[in-house]
Amino acid sequence: MTQHYFSIGDDDWGVVLCYDIDRDDFKEIGHLLSELGASPKNVDKSLRVLGTLNSGLTYTSFDKRMSLVCIGSATSAEERFNSVLHEVKHLVEHISDYYGVPPKHEDAAYLQGEVGGRLYDGAPMLVCPGCGREL
Repeated sequence: MTQHYFSIGDDDWGVVLCYDIDRDDFKEIGHLLSELGASPKNVDKSLRVLGTLNSGLTYTSFDKRMSLVCIGSATSAEERFNSVLHEVKHLVEHISDYYGVPPKHEDAAYLQGEVGGRLYDGAPMLVCPGCGREL
């Protein structure tokens, strides 16, 4: 599993991004979810989701202003990118909800761009597995 940490905005909203996940990583992901306050039932449900192809999850602790984003295994590069976009949407929704930013507001679009920039800078293998550091 590859883990990447980045923060968003001046308030340092923390994001732990996990990808290249296999079943051997589920214990660690379960631990991260528990640390963020997920109930055992939510941990089990989340791990079942990650056990399927073309999946991902985003879990947020509003108290800690921290999110865990996991991108599961995919059947193709297109499906992997689809999962990334899907989870970024959830991440932006969670942060926007916390700050009371309406989803159609320009600030939500800027937030999405900031998240995209952090992914591009820090996790190029997630964005384009075949490209590596060439990005």
